[in-house]
Amino acid sequence: MKLKLLIPISLWLFSCSSDQEIPENITDPYALEVLNDLNEMSKQTRLSIIRNIQTGETVESSELLIDTIKEQANKLKVLKDEYAGFLSLNTEELTKTMELTVDSGGGYESRNYSNKDTTAFLQEFKIIKSNHKIQGYFWKTRQRGWLVDRDIDRFYLPGKGYDIQIAENTWWSAPERITIHAEVLGPNNVR
Repeated sequence: MKLKLLIPISLWLFSCSSDQEIPENITDPYALEVLNDLNEMSKQTRLSIIRNIQTGETVESSELLIDTIKEQANKLKVLKDEYAGFLSLNTEELTKTMELTVDSGGGYESRNYSNKDTTAFLQEFKIIKSNHKIQGYFWKTRQRGWLVDRDIDRFYLPGKGYDIQIAENTWWSAPERITIHAEVLGPNNVR
């Protein structure tokens, strides 16, 4: 009887703790940059996303072919769903209280925001530029609760893909580490 009750409760709790919902009006400047990048990718005629998900020692690979979708709006919707984790953060508000350090030289610049509060949601945010062009964003978020502890590292490479590393510890299972690597392939980005 306990197991029958535990499954629906855990599914409900997992769905409530998801941070993958895309806001209707995106105002964060970094999320807008990601959205602009996705809009440009959706204009390509051939487009596919190769995704590798590693949980422990198990690796699952899949390829999502977007080139069969003719309308740009539908391609953009698929891309937005794929990149939901990069569109849902409000870094503009969260970085106001964070400490900023800048490392630069030879056309390279890294702007690092770090949080002294270890219980805050956004722990670190980094912008990497080379010759004034954005090379990537990095977010480190932390969620702490009675039932779930979750650390998520997201690294976004404009026009190329992303990496996500999730370290999760729940009261109902052993600690788990999940790594997701996605690569966008199209005429503007080929292997």
